[in-house]
Amino acid sequence: MQEMKNMILIKPSLAFTLLAISSLSKAQMPFDPYASIVINSSGLQPGIYGNASAALGKPTTWIKDSINGGTDQKLRAGLTYGAWNIAPNGTPLIVTIPAGGQITLAFKRPIFDDPKNFFGKDFIVFGNSFLASNLSYTASVNPFSINILGGPDFLEPMQVSVSPDLLNWHSFPLSSTTAADSLWPTQAFRWDSALGGFGEESDFSRPVHPDLTRANFTGKSLPQAVELYQNSGGGTAFDLAETGFKWIKYIRITGNGGEIDAISRVKPQVKTVTSPISP
Repeated sequence: MQEMKNMILIKPSLAFTLLAISSLSKAQMPFDPYASIVINSSGLQPGIYGNASAALGKPTTWIKDSINGGTDQKLRAGLTYGAWNIAPNGTPLIVTIPAGGQITLAFKRPIFDDPKNFFGKDFIVFGNSFLASNLSYTASVNPFSINILGGPDFLEPMQVSVSPDLLNWHSFPLSSTTAADSLWPTQAFRWDSALGGFGEESDFSRPVHPDLTRANFTGKSLPQAVELYQNSGGGTAFDLAETGFKWIKYIRITGNGGEIDAISRVKPQVKTVTSPISP
């Protein structure tokens, strides 16, 4: 608890931030994909969902499940099965932010407004939302038997705000496409059609294609739905262009009872990506 307390009280100075940015060019900076520092938090509750550090690092891949289909089996986080409980190694996976609460996280180096990133997006926030389906996802259920329904989905939109210096802030509108713990659900692993099963880990620095809408998923089997992601790990992607900031380092999530799993930066797009929607 003392370690967590010390971490929450961290207050990086603006002078240090500006010095770090001026001394390193963007090209010289290493690619650190995930938020790695808790600046502060408030209003969190005790228990496994009250640890702000659970929002650091990469999104959830495996979940220790004690309800669906067995005792303490491992299940993959995905479109129809959001992160909850703990990881197989016992560590917390997500943090719940009650109404009136907040967490502020930081990256070691700035996130730049860069139109060369995938689809012009700059960072992605991951929650534990999931899409409505006809069957619960378990280790014993054939993924092709799981079909995406039209709703209702499990979404708990929370407001996202960003800052370069902890003084000046921009808050994104609270909508399904610009809010935390909303569209799109985390998909931890890609679907490998050659293997007929889940394959490699998804790319958590690649947003879902902007052509996709919620309606594109209705009626699809789980594997078909995962393939629409085109190897993306999901999450809600944000573009800094509308903020007026050239770069930011701090991201604040204001709560309403939803959950945060991770925040990643978006990587540059190196080749053309075709739309997953048939013309």
